[in-house]
Amino acid sequence: MTTKTIKAILFASLMVAMILPFSMMDVSAGPTENADEQTKEKAGKTIIRHNSRESEIPGWEVRDELLKKLDKTEDKLERANTQKQIDALTAQIQKWLDARMDESKKKLADEKSEILVNAHMNLVRTLGQKAAHEQLPVGGIGYDYANNALEIAIHPDVFSDENIPKYEKNIRKIIGDEVDITFVKAQLVQLQSCTDRNTTPCEPIEGGVLFDVDDGLPCTVGFKATYNSKTGFVTAGHCVNGGGSSTEIEQPTASTTDIANVVSETYTPFTTMSCDCAFIEETHASRSMSDRVFGMPDPATTANPFVNMQVTMSGGKSGLRTNFVSNTSYQLALDLDSNGSYDTWITNTVVAPYLSQSGDSGSPVMSGNSLIGIHISGVDSLQAGDRYFTKASTITSTFSGLTWGF
Repeated sequence: MTTKTIKAILFASLMVAMILPFSMMDVSAGPTENADEQTKEKAGKTIIRHNSRESEIPGWEVRDELLKKLDKTEDKLERANTQKQIDALTAQIQKWLDARMDESKKKLADEKSEILVNAHMNLVRTLGQKAAHEQLPVGGIGYDYANNALEIAIHPDVFSDENIPKYEKNIRKIIGDEVDITFVKAQLVQLQSCTDRNTTPCEPIEGGVLFDVDDGLPCTVGFKATYNSKTGFVTAGHCVNGGGSSTEIEQPTASTTDIANVVSETYTPFTTMSCDCAFIEETHASRSMSDRVFGMPDPATTANPFVNMQVTMSGGKSGLRTNFVSNTSYQLALDLDSNGSYDTWITNTVVAPYLSQSGDSGSPVMSGNSLIGIHISGVDSLQAGDRYFTKASTITSTFSGLTWGF
């Protein structure tokens, strides 16, 4: 090896020795310098919202006012003009929602929603309601379409800017940091059966009329169906909670003729349930079920709800009440024993802020001539706020083989 070659090798080795530390420093320093930034990119953001979810969707509140106007207007021309304005806003809102929707974030939020419901019920079982409520006072879980975030409703008694960080910490331990969260104040809702019996007998029985149960718990007929070769109707399960085949149904009041018996119901308080629903078999020849819904177009099919879908409840107490779907897979928490803490979950419900009151449970919810589901709960006494219904598709999957009476 020549002296010239040796010098060349030494020079090359020296250059490598000089360059390598700097290049190693650059490689190792890069992630360190950007670590916080990268973590922030991966960590979900947190929003605390003190107003309604609809207030963040352009045109939604204006449309609500138009719906109220439509409900009070009798003049045909004025009603037609108001409906045109509502339709135009609905199209505008749908366009805004379609442009904003992030399907991957929605999927992630749905996964986290299920995890959180299960975690809450595990706490209730292991620690008791009070201790579970102190850690997770969660009254509902849905999706914030305006911000593509998991929407978590906190009990109104403890909802505050000061308390949210504590609850967020507990929630993040369960569902992780990657999902965005919007915290809102929960509305106090109740299952809407009642004690009012001011209706007249229907012959045949239509969806949307009041009925009574042996124990004097009036609710509303849902829609005609056939299940296990028996014909009858579907309604909310809590209306006949605990009722077996001997439980008799009267219409309109407990003192009138028996028209049906309970066949099956899936309402299981103090647990997590996917369907608050029941099937009732007709038993009186001259008081059979009609395939009609009171005050609505004759149902011809079922349809799955979507955000911004216009729906109408035909309530036994409240009559026809219309609004637009704001959530399609909402996990609803209930305080059934009224002790200030949540003890029961109904999963996969649909939210729409139409008005309702006690006695409307079981009412059919429709869009045009399509059956969408049955009403189960909401804030009471026709007050503004969210209402909840069970999807028609959830009912058919719960009662395997059930067919609707179209």
